[in-house]
Amino acid sequence: MPLRWRLALLFALGTAVVIATAGLLFVHQLTAALNSSLDTALRARADAQVVRLASSGPLPPLVPAPPQSQDGSVQGDQQGQHPVSDEVAQVLSPGGAVLESSDPGMRQPLLNASQLQVATRGPGRFTATVEGEGFRLLAVPARNASQPVVVVVGAGTQIVDAATARTSTALWLAGPPAVALAGLGAYLLAGAALHPVERMRRHLADISGCDTGARLRVPSRVPSAVAAAVERVGLGEKAKAKLRTLSGGMLRRVGIAQAIVNEPELLLLDEPTAGLDPEQRVTFRTLLRDLGRTSTVVVSTHLVEDVGAACSHVVLMYDGKFAFRGTPAELVARGDENSAGDAPLERGYSAVLSGARS
Repeated sequence: MPLRWRLALLFALGTAVVIATAGLLFVHQLTAALNSSLDTALRARADAQVVRLASSGPLPPLVPAPPQSQDGSVQGDQQGQHPVSDEVAQVLSPGGAVLESSDPGMRQPLLNASQLQVATRGPGRFTATVEGEGFRLLAVPARNASQPVVVVVGAGTQIVDAATARTSTALWLAGPPAVALAGLGAYLLAGAALHPVERMRRHLADISGCDTGARLRVPSRVPSAVAAAVERVGLGEKAKAKLRTLSGGMLRRVGIAQAIVNEPELLLLDEPTAGLDPEQRVTFRTLLRDLGRTSTVVVSTHLVEDVGAACSHVVLMYDGKFAFRGTPAELVARGDENSAGDAPLERGYSAVLSGARS
């Protein structure tokens, strides 16, 4: 997978994780804040009930309401079978009897036996479902005419549930477009950022095809051919370096790697050692000799010492015509002590040019 696609996918996944995490935290905080508001209101109501009961007379248990059917006949008085309002309140005995209820039809306790045991020891918060509606309950112990009782107050959670549901829906609807935009933005930005940062390995792979179609297809042999060319010119340690960080001699070798990546039969080099220091020229001559074992290498140069060190055949041209064709040894033989030059090959070169001018 191309690097741009990998970055786009990474940004999209990261955005999805961030949105999901932030959404869950936001919904959790929203629910907690709304429930805290309900609890504050419930606590005020419960305290008012505790104060009232402390100063009032004993409350007798309520007579259970006759069960009713759907058409108004007697059916059975169980929790959840009576109409309720958004706020409920009950006073229960420690045994679970309903002593007082805000709704005359609600004569079954809002708390079950285990919840009632918890509430007799201290304040407790519970949830209940009445007629399909959710309620948040607060139960606190109190006393009525020196007798222990439990005050239960509750409020409907419809507003909390609706706010949570709408927030979750909005996050689910906004999430996919945000993820898609993040991926698209990452793809475009990655293309802009990676364009000037061309590495030598990619540069060589791009020109390794024989034609435009081959470049676009990038045959499977290209990676291995590029690696071999890089190693052959002695740049294995710099294979991932940026081109602008390479020295002049290294850039020369990059050009050679570019030329030999397809293992050509004929290689044309124009002034390949120009601008190189002595050590780099020695290394380059060794490379030329190595290339000459598998390819025909034609070098155009004014440095005759490169010719003597790396070439097996020499051709001198003057005024567009061949002035000499032969081996370096034959060129040396054409010179004498009177010819210009410090080295034997230079004297042979000077002698041939002098003869061509005359």
